[in-house]
Amino acid sequence: MRTISIRARPAELEAFQSHQVTVFVLAAGNASAAETAELITRLYDKIQRLAAQAKPPVMVSVTRSGISKPIKFK
Repeated sequence: MRTISIRARPAELEAFQSHQVTVFVLAAGNASAAETAELITRLYDKIQRLAAQAKPPVMVSVTRSGISKPIKFK
């Protein structure tokens, strides 16, 4: 699997910021489909709460250990 950083792609970063979206990025490495499903199921309520409270644009990383604070962009 290839990792692509939106921060390294100016056009994608501009689209993210200008469209005022809330994005949850799965950053669980090489998780299997079953591991990914378990992770999302375990964190679903927290993801829903954060999405409802977010002030876009905001991007949050979802990892095996939980949900990060919003990612900062320059």
